[in-house]
Amino acid sequence: MIRSVAITGATGFIGRHVAAALMTRGVAVTSIVRPDSRHQAPVGSTLVRARLDAGELRKAFAGADTVVHLAGVVAAVDAQTFFDINTEGTRAVAGAARDAGARLVHLSSLAAAGPAPPSAPCRETDTPRPVTPYGVSKLESERIVSATEGLRSIVLRPGVVYGPSDRAVFPLFQGAQHGILPLVGRTDAAYAFIHVDDVVRAILAAVEHVDVTGAVFVAH
Repeated sequence: MIRSVAITGATGFIGRHVAAALMTRGVAVTSIVRPDSRHQAPVGSTLVRARLDAGELRKAFAGADTVVHLAGVVAAVDAQTFFDINTEGTRAVAGAARDAGARLVHLSSLAAAGPAPPSAPCRETDTPRPVTPYGVSKLESERIVSATEGLRSIVLRPGVVYGPSDRAVFPLFQGAQHGILPLVGRTDAAYAFIHVDDVVRAILAAVEHVDVTGAVFVAH
C-alpha cells in the first residue's frame, strides 16, 4: 500500500490536481517546490523547498514510497533551457529517487514521440521522432529514467492537457465561445488533447500498480 508520495512540480496545474487526489485517498503528500517559488503548496501537503539537484532531492524524497515527477518547462526562449530543466532535472530526480528507495512515475509528453497522422495516433511501440527541442528534451528524459540502474519507474506520455485552472489551453476555449477558432500550425494537423482528470487517473494507476516497472504508456 502506498502511504507517502513526493511530487515535484506540485504547485503546477497538474500537480495540484494530483496532490488533491492522492490526499483524498489518505496518502501523505510532500510538495517539492523551488526555493524561490512564491506559489503556495497544495493545502494538506508537506512543503519542502529544493532545487532539481540530486543532493537536495535525496533528502526531500526520504521516506517516500513513490516520486511523481511533474516539474518541467513547456515554453522557453532558448532550446538549452529545455535540456537544463527537462532533461538534466530528470537526471537529478531519477538518481535521487533511486537512492531514496522510491519508485518513480515520470510525466513525459506525447511530444517525445513526435507527430502522427489522425488515422494512426501514436502508440508505445512506435519509434520516437520528436521534432521540437521540447520533445527531444522529454525523450532524453525518458531515456535517462530507463537507464538509471536500480530505479523502478513508469513513464507516462500525455497529449495536450486541459481542464480547471489551466491557463495555456483555456484561451482557445474562450475564443471558441466568442466564435473565434484559431488555426494552430497546419490546417490538416491533428492534436491529442486529454482532460486533467484523465491524466490524474493515469498517474494514480501508475502509482498504485507497484508491480509494473520499466514501461512507457501513452495517455491521450
